[in-house]
Amino acid sequence: MDWISVNDRLPECMDILPCSPRVLISTAMGVVTAQYDYESNEWIDFFIHRHSLFHKPNYYDESMRVTHWMPLPKPPKVE
Repeated sequence: MDWISVNDRLPECMDILPCSPRVLISTAMGVVTAQYDYESNEWIDFFIHRHSLFHKPNYYDESMRVTHWMPLPKPPKVE
């Protein structure tokens, strides 16, 4: 898989939530997983969506300088 510039395109929005699936992002602090929130137009990191009762999102602001993203790799096959 190749890295995709955020200037070229963002990950697609999911049908059931106003955010992308979890992807890898390249930031000033390194590579982390995150989702793109289409309501706030920001990169976020949390496991329960903000419309849930239990949410504490971390927002990646401009200082994180998100430049690229890529889909997560497929998980290993477990036999």
